[in-house]
Amino acid sequence: MKAATTKSISFLMEFVIVLCFFCIASIICISIYTNSYRLNQEANHGKKALVYAQNYIEGHDGEKIEEKQYYLDEKWNESKSEKAYQVKIIREEDTYKIAIFENEQELLSLPFTQLEGDVHE
Repeated sequence: MKAATTKSISFLMEFVIVLCFFCIASIICISIYTNSYRLNQEANHGKKALVYAQNYIEGHDGEKIEEKQYYLDEKWNESKSEKAYQVKIIREEDTYKIAIFENEQELLSLPFTQLEGDVHE
């Protein structure tokens, strides 16, 4: 009778240890997954910011660019009410810089120069 009790206690202790091991392993896996998801989101937002900045620069080719600040919504359209992203166009001596922010965190800072005259001749 005593041997059966010892075996069941040993089995229970082994089961608890295995359960703790799998709990710790699952915590580590969930942590890795959430960090990778966050990094993926940051990379996607950075890519979208880069595409927006490139389109802005190419869209104003040959036009005079002025310093300004405005906001974009979640779909990267100019918006006065929804303020998901903030865009700043800054002049620095002979170059410009387009900076895009999300929640006060800089996603992109892209310097560029504007060519004089008509470049399409």
